[in-house]
Amino acid sequence: MGRKPTPINRDYTVFIFFIKYKIQLSMVTPKTKISYKGKEHVKLVITCKYPASKSGNTANEVWNIVLDFTNIKTIFPTIVRNYVTYPDTTQKKIGTIRDMTFGGKTLSIGIEKLTKISEKKRTLAYTSLDGLPVTNYLGVMSVKGSNACTLTWTITYDQSPIDKKFAKFLTGLFVKGEIEIAKVIGLK
Repeated sequence: MGRKPTPINRDYTVFIFFIKYKIQLSMVTPKTKISYKGKEHVKLVITCKYPASKSGNTANEVWNIVLDFTNIKTIFPTIVRNYVTYPDTTQKKIGTIRDMTFGGKTLSIGIEKLTKISEKKRTLAYTSLDGLPVTNYLGVMSVKGSNACTLTWTITYDQSPIDKKFAKFLTGLFVKGEIEIAKVIGLK
């Protein structure tokens, strides 16, 4: 006769689920770095690692969201308006402009222009044309990896005088965006 199976302790099962869930969330927690150079230059780097999926498509899913420059609401669902202006009637994406309304007090509008795409390197760059209290704004989003991947969002700009609270605000905004990408691809 075989042994009777030991009943599973319900608390133990909940604990294992909690640990597994916590580990998954820690894998999609963006890391941030804010640096200042001189009296005017600010650099924000927000990096998020996304775990591999069983389908083997995590990097492609993240890249497709980044590449869809006109659908910024996927990354920032709190946007209340997004007008898109295309450079011409072709399929050309470079030069596309997105004119967004956020509805917040710190940042209410933003007008950005797509300046570069490298599908091979999975890199996209854009500039801010209006809406931010900064100059020489450049945003670069880069996805590295074949399944598990890292999204690095680098923003540089000039501001005189530098407003460190605004830099932290922007960093928090981009952290929320990277977490939203994880939700969209089913990692929450």
